[in-house]
Amino acid sequence: MRLKIEPNEQMRTTIIRIVEKEAKEKLLKYVYDYKQWENMIVILIEQNYQLFKEKKTANDFKYLSSYQVMRAVIRDTPGGKDQKKADYIKEKYKDNELMKQIIELGKKLKIHNVAMVLSSIKGNFRSFFTKIKKGFKDARPPQPKKLCKVSQFSIPLDMNAWSFNHQDEIALNLSDHMFYLPLNHEKLIDIVADLENIQSVLVHMRNKEIYLNISYRYKTKTSENSNMASQKEAGLDVGVNNLASFVVNDEKTPSLIVAGNNFKHYNAKFNRFLAKLGSSIDLLQESLKTTPLEDTNIRLLDLRKFRSFLYEKRNRYFYDQFHKMSKRILEYLAKSKVTDLFISKNLADLKNNGDCHLKKSSKQNFIQIPFIKLLEYIEYKAFGYGIRVHVVDESYTSKTSCLSSDVNLIQQKAKENQPILTNDFKGSRVKRGLFKDSVLSLVFNADLNAAVNIIKVGTNKSFTWLKNFLFKLCNPVKLISDWELAGFLRANTVFG
Repeated sequence: MRLKIEPNEQMRTTIIRIVEKEAKEKLLKYVYDYKQWENMIVILIEQNYQLFKEKKTANDFKYLSSYQVMRAVIRDTPGGKDQKKADYIKEKYKDNELMKQIIELGKKLKIHNVAMVLSSIKGNFRSFFTKIKKGFKDARPPQPKKLCKVSQFSIPLDMNAWSFNHQDEIALNLSDHMFYLPLNHEKLIDIVADLENIQSVLVHMRNKEIYLNISYRYKTKTSENSNMASQKEAGLDVGVNNLASFVVNDEKTPSLIVAGNNFKHYNAKFNRFLAKLGSSIDLLQESLKTTPLEDTNIRLLDLRKFRSFLYEKRNRYFYDQFHKMSKRILEYLAKSKVTDLFISKNLADLKNNGDCHLKKSSKQNFIQIPFIKLLEYIEYKAFGYGIRVHVVDESYTSKTSCLSSDVNLIQQKAKENQPILTNDFKGSRVKRGLFKDSVLSLVFNADLNAAVNIIKVGTNKSFTWLKNFLFKLCNPVKLISDWELAGFLRANTVFG
């Protein structure tokens, strides 16, 4: 059944980390059981497909990936309307050792949760078969993964596999009985407003840590911004040294820059420590080749676990900081009565397409700091503030003067493969962080210049009026953390 979302509603997810040792270990065991079951069914389908390619057997994919058929096989029931299909699989695989293990482990797990795992496997194999039909030579079927190398896995829970009926507890059905975890309902209600709003629960493992991903309906509050007759735009430019730079299209609101130095220093410190840890692991691995000692092996396992812990700690740090920062940024935009925010995701493509040609030190920060997550969090939360987010192309926005040139014309020339002259930009960066307009002989902040150009790309408006309000380009408010931004917002109740 497809979930119907009302116009004033949004699906949101809150993440709760399980820290209680006994509960964490028990959930971790369930995660590995479900992953092992997934591995076995993937191997069985792949083996059958290889035999089918060799014309030694029929292709049983549609039966092995059918929930109704596999439920009848695991539970040893007739199968109802699918009885003939279930009987066919039971008879054909009655002596198959892998099928016996699938049935044995499947009986220990919640069958409805298994069905959701099977649905995911089915989708992955269908994508593989589609690529084969289209002639993709590099198409590979889904592969099993050793449990010791699994860094992420999720158990999707059926609607009947979780409950909040017990006070300050969540009940999870992962096998043949309910498993109860302590969970403060009052704090959860502060987030979801009402427990009835909760739509799904997911058990997620990442780097040996266990999380509950709780999805719920979020109803937006009536925003003053959404009812404004006129619209007001803001532009956002993201980077590494300056994490986020904002310009609001009015004559009063001060421009804002969120510095990225703290995140660069954190990332550099993490990389230095990780390099030392990696060196220690390499030395232990070499010593095990010559003198295999039990103590050395235990030490090696401990260091690998610690490395996983460090990766997860870094993930949580950026998750926490960027969520806080995105909230404060949206509060700043809401107080400035912004209705439309223009952003660009060109950097996300650059991080993923392999075209990033930077020196190692710069590239490390660029690749490892997930500033694209900040954009996603802003886009995700803007709904609650009545702010519309528009994604535009930021090509040439950093090279072009927002005062004397038109970035839209330059982008149009690029699309039509026309030559773009240096004079078209009407300026250039004179040093890191500063842009000089060659026509007006003015120097101003390069990132704020890019933010204005992003608005121009989205709206095609003129910003010649900025010549008389250069404080918006030259004197931004620069902050280094969310708490500094919170203090700035408290001190300035209204801007534009």
